[in-house]
Amino acid sequence: GTGIDWVIGMDFDSAKELRRAGATSNGEQTGPDTRNELNKAVNRDFFAQLNWHFNEKWTFTTGARNSKVILSSKDNFITSSSPDGSGEVTYKATSPVFGLTFHASDELNLYLNTGNGFETPTLSEVAYSTSGAAGTTLVETFNTSILPSKSHHQEAGLKWKPNSSTQLDAAIFHIYTDNEITTKLSSSGRTAFQNASKTNRDGLEFAFRQAIDPHWRTQLSFTWMTVTYEQRFRTFPTSSTYVNVGNALPAIPQ
Repeated sequence: GTGIDWVIGMDFDSAKELRRAGATSNGEQTGPDTRNELNKAVNRDFFAQLNWHFNEKWTFTTGARNSKVILSSKDNFITSSSPDGSGEVTYKATSPVFGLTFHASDELNLYLNTGNGFETPTLSEVAYSTSGAAGTTLVETFNTSILPSKSHHQEAGLKWKPNSSTQLDAAIFHIYTDNEITTKLSSSGRTAFQNASKTNRDGLEFAFRQAIDPHWRTQLSFTWMTVTYEQRFRTFPTSSTYVNVGNALPAIPQ
């Protein structure tokens, strides 16, 4: 049918963790503290989405999410050799989305979506910084220099349900990301992170579900994608080590 449906809402989340460090043996701390701080993450998001069914065959979708994320650290271990490492950083963004769906039949929808994404670093990713002229020394200091990753998404696909027991979904997608967050320096189980600038993700997804009877069903899904860095960046432990354009992102299987 025709008409408009919409939804508005708000998300609020808060998390705290006590981060301590010191000499350990077999997973137990054996020496005095070298670090003691309270880390906190708070986010507030407002979102809205509208679907306009402007005739029997077409639906236009639009929406946006306004995000505010605050990461902070209160240092409780301050000495002459370990100055106050307290800090706070605030991230803000508004991420829109637009989509168009063609209702080819009661069983088949074809769609096209585009939108933006926004991903801040986690508390673990801001837990360590680097120091020195070349940035090759890892220090236990809250890192406020990491920028949020912003992504741009395009997706086209279909959803087909020929009967109540069968459903097939297929899609192709392209995601372009600025300020991808990646490892800068890893040492003795501690890792400092940085922004590695641009990446590309291209791929396709396929899912098939078939209900055999009220007790059994089959499901098959498949994803193929290629994920590469699109801008050269420097990594460590040496200042002359680079990750080049075209290299694949680690830990993401094709």
